[in-house]
Amino acid sequence: MKKTIQFIALYFVIFCAGAQDNRYSFIKEDYEIPANGIYHTWDSSKTYTQELTIPFDENGHLKVILVEDNSPFQTPCDYQNVVSSFSKNNTGVDLKVSANSEARCCFDGVVRAAGEFPSIGKLIIVRHYNGLETVYSHLESIAVKPNQKVTAGQRLGTIGKMGGSTQLHFEVRFMNAAINPAHLIDFATKELRSNVLVIRSEEISSSLEITSTTLPTNGNTRFYVVQPGDTLSKIAQDHHVSVEKLYRWNNLTEHSILQLGQKIRVSE
Repeated sequence: MKKTIQFIALYFVIFCAGAQDNRYSFIKEDYEIPANGIYHTWDSSKTYTQELTIPFDENGHLKVILVEDNSPFQTPCDYQNVVSSFSKNNTGVDLKVSANSEARCCFDGVVRAAGEFPSIGKLIIVRHYNGLETVYSHLESIAVKPNQKVTAGQRLGTIGKMGGSTQLHFEVRFMNAAINPAHLIDFATKELRSNVLVIRSEEISSSLEITSTTLPTNGNTRFYVVQPGDTLSKIAQDHHVSVEKLYRWNNLTEHSILQLGQKIRVSE
């Protein structure tokens, strides 16, 4: 009888702890949504929400507090080097990692979107209390759910392969505008450049312009940047090549998932 009472008591403690953990792990009210006062929307079905106007000052600047005593920072993964930097054709950075590496949350926040999206694949978007959104794609698996509260350094999922190597595509946004992640993070030292980010209007306006979807390179080799709605067969048809050649040139298979912004080789 005594053991039975002890077992029931232990079960009650574990159950209550689990229930409490679940209660505080997911948001339930609008006031819990990070930066809801400037976004006024929370949509887990879209990678971008509606167009927003950033409230720049008279100098065309806006300051965002990145970290405080109760808001730490972690790099998005243990990367080896930057494969592809921010540009007009790349709204983030691509970070090379070792196999089975994990994507980590950069700041405290709440998962806005997590799942597999057409032409993008597995992707996670976290909105943070400072108003930023960070995006993690090229994922092999996802370990979090929409509306889940997450903390800096928390595991979000595992990173998948792109072009034959394991890479994380990482983006930073503010009110749906793409920001160069290198303005926040010194990728050489793996530390924040400052605890305050200054967003400049001239950088925002140019960062969203994609001037060309087909990128010329030295010689005759050409690359195509994957756009919404693209499939490998459509890309092959548009560039007058076979799907088999695209498989071979890009280390892809029939099971590969195209990522938005991915560079696809489309010529010899």
